[in-house]
Formats: sequence, C-alpha cells, structure tokens
Amino acid sequence: MKEKLKILLVEDNQDHAMITKFSLKNIDDVESVVHVETGEEALMYLRIRKITDSYNNDINPDLPNLILLDLRLPKIDGLAVLKLIRENNDAKDIPVIVLTTSVYQEDINETSKLGVSAYMVKPLNLLKFKSIASSIREQQQI
Repeated sequence: MKEKLKILLVEDNQDHAMITKFSLKNIDDVESVVHVETGEEALMYLRIRKITDSYNNDINPDLPNLILLDLRLPKIDGLAVLKLIRENNDAKDIPVIVLTTSVYQEDINETSKLGVSAYMVKPLNLLKFKSIASSIREQQQI
C-alpha cells in the first residue's frame, strides 16, 4: 500500500491557498496539508537553513512527500526555494509541483532545469492534478 500524501503548500495568496486546500480534501490519498505563505517559511519548515554561505539541514521527521510551490513569493521566490530544495540532501528527492499563474516560457524552462516534477498553471484543475500526482507517485513510489 502506498504512503498517504503529506503535502507542503507554499502559497502567499490566501484565496489560491484556500481553493487548493479545498480541492485537495477531495483526494482520498491526502493525509495532511501544511500551508506556508513565503519561501522563507518553506525553507524553515523543511529545516533548510543558511549556515555561512551553504545550506544545511537538520533532519526533519515531518518532511512532506510532495511540495506544491508557487513561483511568485515574498522574501524568497519559488525558483530560489526550488534551487535550495534540490541542493539539500534530505529534501532533494521530494517531488515538487509548481502551481503558478506564470505562463512564461522562461519560468517553465528554469523550473525544468531545477528538476520540477510538474508545472501547472492556476486555476488548479483537480482532475489534471490527480493525474499528475498519481503519475509522480508511480515514478517516485510514494
């Protein structure tokens, strides 16, 4: 039996967060959703901290097994968060789905280079999300 999804939602827009959380309630495999509003809070939750000029991680037993990440965030933007996640030994293999309003090819290309699992443009299409999450679960064996 597959592990239930423990999702970290990184979204600064309260309306988008509410709609996303409501949509996720309709997916049986979702165990929990933790919502943070900034890139800085996401890194703190994942326990990725700046130590001198490198990032390090104290092991977090509550690491999510899926991250939903907005690109346009205050303080530290989503691209920087994604880059730091991919550089962190404990978090680098967590699938990340970008949820954004951006349709810019540059954003799509950059997130692809950084190893994003999927790129979805808001508003969230629940059926498409279920399909992508299912595909990621098969590939990652979550």
